[in-house]
Amino acid sequence: MVIISREQIVQSGITDARAAQHIIERTFIQKAAGNAAGAQEIAMIPDSLEAGAFYSLPAYLKEEGVAGIKWTSHVPKASGNQPYTHPLIILNDLQTGVPEALLEGELVSGLRTAAVSATAIKYLADPMATSLLICGSGFQAKHQLKGVLPFFASFERSTHMEPECCTCGSNEPGCGGFAPRPEYNRPCA
Repeated sequence: MVIISREQIVQSGITDARAAQHIIERTFIQKAAGNAAGAQEIAMIPDSLEAGAFYSLPAYLKEEGVAGIKWTSHVPKASGNQPYTHPLIILNDLQTGVPEALLEGELVSGLRTAAVSATAIKYLADPMATSLLICGSGFQAKHQLKGVLPFFASFERSTHMEPECCTCGSNEPGCGGFAPRPEYNRPCA
């Protein structure tokens, strides 16, 4: 079994937004043809909610001959520099069940989620749209922006909606709303 680091994932070329989108689009096509499946997420939540939760997401791709599972822990931040999630991906040979790879999952998760959005945008959005709203401003929001930019020819600006109230600074639901914050401005060509 090989262990694939974040650096190796970057070197593979799948961090290119168009490459990631192509992989996801191909996966959707395989799923529609019955050659891929993803089971419902399974959550394990300890008795104490402060301990966080743990999730598993199994899937397989018949054409690639691979089955896999994403294992993610969602735990409160222990320190200011620790991420909230800690995903890993395990890939097995679909025929033999032999484990083939263990991948760092945070980057892959960010790329996959952005590529799903990019696929929807590719087929459903106005290609001449000039602005985009992203709810949130963390790790995933940055990947969303990078992942969809190639599919907007006339993109000028994104606005990220902060997960805190624009009047009181609270992140509690119902306190007054989200605060818009321009995050990215690309000069018009």
